[in-house]
Amino acid sequence: MAVTFIVENAFVQLLYSQHSSFLSSIQSKDQGAVWFAPISGLGSIASTLASAFTPLLVLAFGLPYLLVVASLLLLCSAWCSDKAYEIAEQVRESLTRDRE
Repeated sequence: MAVTFIVENAFVQLLYSQHSSFLSSIQSKDQGAVWFAPISGLGSIASTLASAFTPLLVLAFGLPYLLVVASLLLLCSAWCSDKAYEIAEQVRESLTRDRE
């Protein structure tokens, strides 16, 4: 059970840092002031709910299955993060060209 807790928290931290990094790269300071707090709050609530349901999911599906699912979700998250940065870069380049 301790290993599951560690894996889950590592996954949550990775997602949180990806989201924060992405948001800070595409928002102005004013936009960040508006959106960072609500997004962080919702992320905290979501991770708390996820940790509350983890024992139930382990009982229902078994630990090996959940570890495979967590690994697949981590890979999907990394891929989506990479694509989001590509889209943000394209938008930034487009805005820069429009200003010139």
